[in-house]
Amino acid sequence: MEILINNVNIDFELQNEKKSGEILSALERELSENYQTICSFQIDDSGTNNSEFNELLNIPVSSIKRISIHTKPLSEMCLAAIDDLLTEFNISPPDKKKIESKLSYLISINPRVFGQLKDLIEKGFIREGQNFLTLLREVLLNPYEYLKDCANKLEILLPNLEEIPVFFQTGKDKEVVETIAVFSDLVLNLIRALGLLSSVAKGILPEKIGETSFKEFMEEFNSVLVDFTDAFSSGDTVLTGDIAEYEILPRAGDLIKSLKDIH
Repeated sequence: MEILINNVNIDFELQNEKKSGEILSALERELSENYQTICSFQIDDSGTNNSEFNELLNIPVSSIKRISIHTKPLSEMCLAAIDDLLTEFNISPPDKKKIESKLSYLISINPRVFGQLKDLIEKGFIREGQNFLTLLREVLLNPYEYLKDCANKLEILLPNLEEIPVFFQTGKDKEVVETIAVFSDLVLNLIRALGLLSSVAKGILPEKIGETSFKEFMEEFNSVLVDFTDAFSSGDTVLTGDIAEYEILPRAGDLIKSLKDIH
């Protein structure tokens, strides 16, 4: 059996695959490690336009002479799916069932990020869902510009974060609320962007921040943010100020430097 990817013959060693669909699944797993995905395939003389698509996935391996597949970057397929979904959002009134159906592909790419979008839609927050998608579209189109812009905005907020204990002591609660609201919104969107990029694009995000892996750093940072918002919500002004000064500020500074170094 001959297997071609983008017209290039490859070596593929069968494991326990018995049907064509199992081979395609194995190839898709390998491709996903390089942020590629199958966009079309042909088995002998039958391709993805064949009306009996399910039959194409159940052809015995012993009867296959050639499998030819074509791939695209996962980021490109994700962007196309986002554009398609945004079209549904722009229809008035939006068809919730169609939106949920088209969302399933995006959830398969990144369940955590696009699961949040599903939650918004299920709760009826259609406009918020549209804004969510528009943000992620911007991230995919201009990832470097988006990340550097976030770094600059975070840097502008650092002095106010540092002043949170003083704001509390001097009765400037309004400044605290505004600072935390802007900071939380910015970081939430940044975490979504980083989550998406980590699953569809290679080589954009740094491997480490200091001696900590980028993934571990962001998990720790997210945990600190949860503690921060919980302390503020409970009215514990001392703990809120301490977390801002001793936990968030140094991590935010390291993150800003890392994002600015991306190129």
